[in-house]
Amino acid sequence: MNETTQKQHIKIVKMGTPKSAWNYVIDILPVLECAYNTSFNFDDAQYKQSNERLYESDAYKKSLIKIARQVEKGLTWKDVGDSTALERFHKIESSINKSKSVGIYEFKIIGHIEPQMNFILLTHKDGTSEVLFNWDFRNIPHDPIVHLTKDRDMYAMYLMQFEDLWRVAVKNYDNV
Repeated sequence: MNETTQKQHIKIVKMGTPKSAWNYVIDILPVLECAYNTSFNFDDAQYKQSNERLYESDAYKKSLIKIARQVEKGLTWKDVGDSTALERFHKIESSINKSKSVGIYEFKIIGHIEPQMNFILLTHKDGTSEVLFNWDFRNIPHDPIVHLTKDRDMYAMYLMQFEDLWRVAVKNYDNV
């Protein structure tokens, strides 16, 4: 294969289940500068599946505190999701010691119910970036396989999607 042909390929790594992919994210928190996360579970069945397979685990619940600690140390973390994610978003926010925090945590909510894909964008302190995608539990009886790519074009595409979601989402004023 020549160099031109190789440049036309995108390297995508299978990270495994959402639980293993989430563990990867949490393990690298200290080297992250920024994370943009989506959390959509509009369908009741999908919400139940994602809770059983990811969100209700002790490891996931502890990870929210780890995110808060890294925000205190300078991490920027933004979440956008639906109402099913509010409790998790509030847990992160309420766990941050705001008087000593030098990072930023923000979240917004999408109220309408069009299906959205879940993904997380990560930017490392060294400037490298990656996107983990395919977190959706919709209409499959097993865990999805989350994929990771460091491809700049793929990252840019997902960043544009995140920015569009962020633009139409609203702050949770019920908690203010």
